[in-house]
Amino acid sequence: MQCRWCRLQTRALRESWRWTAARRRCVISARGDGSSLLTYWETLNGRCRSGKERMTEGDPTMARKMRHHVQSGELSAGERVEIADAFQRVYGNPDVDRMRFVRTVVDELGVTHEDLIKVGEELSETVRDPSLGLPRRRVTVSAMTRSRLTPSYLYVLRDVVQRRGGLKFIAEMRADIMAHAGKGKILTADEGVLSAFGRELDELVSQWFREGVLDLERVTSQSSPTLLERVFTGLERSSPHPPAGWADFVRVRLRPGARVFGLVHPMMPQDPLYILEVAITDRLPATMAEVLADPSRSAGVFTPTTAAFYSIVAAQRGLGGLDLGSLLIKRVVEDQLRGEFPTIDNFVTLSPIPGFANFLRVKLAKRAHEFGPTQYCHLKHMLDMLDGIVSRSSGSNAPASLLLDEIRPMERFLLEECERYLLCERRRTAALDPVANFHLSNGASLARLNWMADKSTVRLCESFGI
Repeated sequence: MQCRWCRLQTRALRESWRWTAARRRCVISARGDGSSLLTYWETLNGRCRSGKERMTEGDPTMARKMRHHVQSGELSAGERVEIADAFQRVYGNPDVDRMRFVRTVVDELGVTHEDLIKVGEELSETVRDPSLGLPRRRVTVSAMTRSRLTPSYLYVLRDVVQRRGGLKFIAEMRADIMAHAGKGKILTADEGVLSAFGRELDELVSQWFREGVLDLERVTSQSSPTLLERVFTGLERSSPHPPAGWADFVRVRLRPGARVFGLVHPMMPQDPLYILEVAITDRLPATMAEVLADPSRSAGVFTPTTAAFYSIVAAQRGLGGLDLGSLLIKRVVEDQLRGEFPTIDNFVTLSPIPGFANFLRVKLAKRAHEFGPTQYCHLKHMLDMLDGIVSRSSGSNAPASLLLDEIRPMERFLLEECERYLLCERRRTAALDPVANFHLSNGASLARLNWMADKSTVRLCESFGI
């Protein structure tokens, strides 16, 4: 008789065997060329090398090293470095089909059907062994399944991480796999293989980028030129409020009344993972102009009472789903702002509402019965009119006076609809608006809607400036 815990382990092993067998059948049928990883690796590696180091397909050196590395893991440090370096070169070669290479790695270095059969037999013998007590049996079974059913390519990835730039390389690989698996550009069978590999990467990346490992770095004008350049590039590329140029970045974003922080990994000290911009003010800001203004220049000495977070940027690819943005905000509040500014008692965010205008258009088209005849006509006319204003203002900010004159009668209606959109419209348990969902799920509450807080063309298209 098996205990309940052993039965669960046996069932999990059986399900794993079925999934792996199906996965391998899909890979073989989708690929169909029968080439082994080692031959494929050698061929691609030969394209990445130059001169006398070029390897040919018939060179068995890398094949032996790979096989020895996979089977025993007893390679020297130099040999492990060579294999990890070969993996990076092959994947980084622009002439290589990266997803085919990943599928081959998963197929050849993953857990095989034979491995599962053998572990299953040993597991059955261990479970039936009367000499083992229940605690020792559990430890033995757990150790066996963990060591024998770990894909061999994970050891290669761990060696890659130890290389210079390896951690960033792994994050970018994860971004590539997420992009391919999500856009439907590959066959269904291949998508399953990449999704499985992606889940392995998810687990590894979450370990390497966990809270206790990451450092908080304040960015100032005295920071290293490399760090400043990469923070500026990240804000310019991804920020909802990008700086107008290098001078604007140094003069406005790094002014005494503002703070810029980066979340960095010790192995990537000059490559921030996330960037957070904060404005220190003496009131709740209502517009972006107030956020970017320096109150100390206009009012002299002032007592800071509010920290306004107005931009948070993911500066590295492949870190989605790790919730590092909320970690950065919490650490900035607890480790920096509370100690530096003890008079601050308000922590707010002046955030865009990127989905509001599209939501109104969809609601007008599919849920028109929720509006009265007068509201429907007025709203449709207003949306058409705003589309025309925004299109005429393409490439520059629409004049605030023109917008206010045209839509002033709809101000109250738009604010009420926006409040309903933020608080009532849901996608399962999450707020429909992605920015609102990020802040509300991290404990924030809706304090105020700000009319014409941002008059840029992008915000007018997204939320009519709210």
